Amino acid sequence: MTKPRSVIGAKLVELGLEAVMVVFAVLIALAVQEWSDDRQMSEFADRARAAVLAEARANLEELQTTSAGLLQRQESLRVALRDGDLAALGGNVGFTLPEISASAWRAAQVSQAAPYVDYDWMIQVARRYEVYDLYRTVQDQILETMSVALWGRLTLEVVAELFGRMALLTDVHAQLIERLVAIDSAPSTEK
Repeated sequence: MTKPRSVIGAKLVELGLEAVMVVFAVLIALAVQEWSDDRQMSEFADRARAAVLAEARANLEELQTTSAGLLQRQESLRVALRDGDLAALGGNVGFTLPEISASAWRAAQVSQAAPYVDYDWMIQVARRYEVYDLYRTVQDQILETMSVALWGRLTLEVVAELFGRMALLTDVHAQLIERLVAIDSAPSTEK
């Protein structure tokens, strides 16, 4: 016996409605999941931004703390060179270099949160962090020169080289302080 076409048609309509309902439910679930993921990434981006700002503040404090010592050491090197007297250094050319970090900044750049951080803010911060690499290069050169002096080969030439690198470091030091102050005062335009 064959079912009347109206019963088959009604079943097809019922199956079609169920299929549409399933597709609609899946689309709603996907939209909710996307919204949730977006919200989580925005929160992660806020944390990344806060970490960069905290790192900049810590670096600024470290740089400000070590500024006077660097200037004093640079002056003692200048006096030793001017007088041609290594004894004025007391055999010691050591000093404390600041410990600065760019870890939070680098992590924020490569994290999945980067697209959720305001692009203009990222550019402003990147411009201010550019001087870090130069600063670290000069620090490495100073440490290399100091290692020569520590092995008992302290000469006026070594002091002159150290003085030149110290002059560059103190200039870059001041620039870095200015840039870090600017990061902290940069407007925050969140997405």
